[in-house]
Amino acid sequence: MGTTYGSKPNSALSFAVERDNLLQCYDAMESTGSLHFPDMAGVYSGSKAESSPTLNTTDGVGNNKIKYFTLDGSDYFHFEQYGQPNICSLSTWIRINDTNALETLCSHISGGPVGSYYAIETTGYMLFGYYDGSWKAVTGTGTVVDDNVWHHCVFARSGTNHRFYVDGSLDTNLTMDAAVTGTINTIGSKWGGGYKFTGDIAHFSMYSVQLSAAQVSKMYEAQRHRFGV
Repeated sequence: MGTTYGSKPNSALSFAVERDNLLQCYDAMESTGSLHFPDMAGVYSGSKAESSPTLNTTDGVGNNKIKYFTLDGSDYFHFEQYGQPNICSLSTWIRINDTNALETLCSHISGGPVGSYYAIETTGYMLFGYYDGSWKAVTGTGTVVDDNVWHHCVFARSGTNHRFYVDGSLDTNLTMDAAVTGTINTIGSKWGGGYKFTGDIAHFSMYSVQLSAAQVSKMYEAQRHRFGV
């Protein structure tokens, strides 16, 4: 995998086809501020920002400038439905200061089939929920990430193995009951519009491989200076 870091979308919009194994990328650090996302194959007319997420562009200077969206618990982004394989990874930077609340990073907003969601648990740990005949979840145990500090979080899945990484290091190595696929079409909200994300989010990327520990560490080291960590 020829991983690239701080990658720019291939258009002025925020979701774009990327090279190598990067399927989709919303990079708030590089975006022009557009709130409309193209999908992997082209422009999806139904993509939109719900409510009023705030694009922040003033933190830092020069190469250290950060661009990110702040969601207040009513905002989320909707894009064209994408079917995930059972081997994939989600990488994003988040800053949360809303404890004791489930914070949805990515899911499916309505319709179906709804089979998975990525979230931060009420306890502050990373969580992946999935459906294999009944709803189940695997949860991190190492690092709390709802402490109002920027964290790099990676969900790296292959078959029944799911690895959570926080700030470049393995947080928890988990075994799921089944290898699952699923569909996603929203950032910041669960199905039915519940459990919305409250906080800051940047550089949201989905890969078609299970990222390795070395790749995750390189991502973190390449990006951390922008987030002051």
